[in-house]
Amino acid sequence: VKSAKDSEKLTLENTIFSYVLNDILQEKGYIDTTRKVLKNSYANNLYLNATITNYTVHHIKNTAGLSGGSGGMLFMDLGITWEVLDYYKVPILKDSTLSTSGQFAFACYTDIEEAAAKAIADAMEVGLTKIMDSEKLQKALVDTSDIQKEKPQARLDIPKADAYLSTLGQAIQAALTIKTNKGFGSGFLISSDGYIISNYHVIADTTGLQVILNDETKHPAKIVRVSKAHDLALLKIEVQDKVPFQISPSKDIEIAQEIYAVGTPTAEDLSQTISKGIISGIRKGDDGARLIQTDASVNGGNSGGPLVTKEGLVLGVGSSKVKGFGIEGVAFVIPAYQILEQLKIDLK
Repeated sequence: VKSAKDSEKLTLENTIFSYVLNDILQEKGYIDTTRKVLKNSYANNLYLNATITNYTVHHIKNTAGLSGGSGGMLFMDLGITWEVLDYYKVPILKDSTLSTSGQFAFACYTDIEEAAAKAIADAMEVGLTKIMDSEKLQKALVDTSDIQKEKPQARLDIPKADAYLSTLGQAIQAALTIKTNKGFGSGFLISSDGYIISNYHVIADTTGLQVILNDETKHPAKIVRVSKAHDLALLKIEVQDKVPFQISPSKDIEIAQEIYAVGTPTAEDLSQTISKGIISGIRKGDDGARLIQTDASVNGGNSGGPLVTKEGLVLGVGSSKVKGFGIEGVAFVIPAYQILEQLKIDLK
């Protein structure tokens, strides 16, 4: 028996592992293949990362066989650390497996890599089956505790501002950038004393959390409350006398209405960018929540920014877009009234 370091060098592409993982997950019914766009939600999605921590290739020589005894068979021991992440890519549990593959024959060293690829796929399938059958992961698949915690939250009163912005020019003053150590997104003021709305996924990693206003001042931010189920967050910074956005409480959304997306697309130095579009449709996700579809230009970093009328009235908060070759102008926005309902905010 020889370990890999004592034998021929094996070069196995990472795609082998990815393909094996996805094929097994799909076979067991853990991957959705309906090709629907609005199929994801916080309640029914987890992500699985696998890191190979160690492996040993066992080579059983064929001393009397083909090619002067250069063939034989091999099997593999494979150690994997598995990390389970929630819908927002936040780790929720970690576990490890050590598995052994079946034996795979090869005639000569020219096809040893093919045999090794089969062995590693087999060992990975054994490890994946172990982790998928574990009690920890089975509990995580049906855990709705975070959603249940949101339901009994008390209503939060936020004082109405003496004046709200009424032009797109003023909208630039009340839009802002939210940064963490892992990236940035957008947000917007809804009160004169510093209450801010954004997406939960923008602040899911709270390390290094800060808010950058249009005047380039930086402010530490406090997370007041969140709705993971609806991808919303309410923050607070210490400022005074700001002119904020006004949130529309109406559930009546006009198809083909002209709207404007305000945010920080792609790069931090593009903060408070305004793009124009229309309301393309009203859609419903798998969880029943309504979403506004728009063709306004929305890019990475726009998440959490407002969708507004030309008077600056907030109709929604940017959430996601469809990406892919040849796909343009398909973005989705959480309706404004959902901000008030799901975060249990009263503007008084």
